[in-house]
Amino acid sequence: MLSCNDRDVNIDDRDDGGQCIDVDDVRKRETSISSRVIASSHRPSFILESFVVPTFDISGDVGPGAALKANWETKMDVKNMNRRSSVVIKHAETTLMYRSVELDMSSKDNVEVQKESTVHIMDGFSFPSTRKSYNIEWVATEIAKDRKRGEIMFDLKIEVQVMIKSRVLIKIDKLRLYCEGITLNFKNISSNIPTWDGSNRECKSGL
Repeated sequence: MLSCNDRDVNIDDRDDGGQCIDVDDVRKRETSISSRVIASSHRPSFILESFVVPTFDISGDVGPGAALKANWETKMDVKNMNRRSSVVIKHAETTLMYRSVELDMSSKDNVEVQKESTVHIMDGFSFPSTRKSYNIEWVATEIAKDRKRGEIMFDLKIEVQVMIKSRVLIKIDKLRLYCEGITLNFKNISSNIPTWDGSNRECKSGL
């Protein structure tokens, strides 16, 4: 069966009943379907799967002179719940925050999440950081106070440029998400390393 757009086709001479395909009409229908798929697509969700502290070395008292060297590692589940469209994380920048102070950041590019699937994104942070500027002594002193009280809380800010893809159309979107109140405690008296209590796993949209 030939295309109706083919000007060389003499439909009266065809032996298939003069039937043909209007390619432009097919393309319009495909575009219309893809538009509805894109319009109804869900943004990916970000769920904090793990928050690990490999290194936490604090010295000095809770007053001036406190010093801290620490590393944090996170694993984030990025879930695409769409049945007909895939998701590409074009750029994701994750920032570790303590009392609104941005301690360190990590970024990822071009991570694809297929339809109805999940991808893990790993990020690492350190203190002090060469990527952020802040009052190191103040942060170390405040964390030392929290250490003495038995728990420390952090936040994660995630800024994402995401592309949602159907068969013929794409949509670019920007997200800003927060995982707030991530609590690390020192219940293990034999270790100086704090552990995450597993709460506040879902990263929610923010301004």
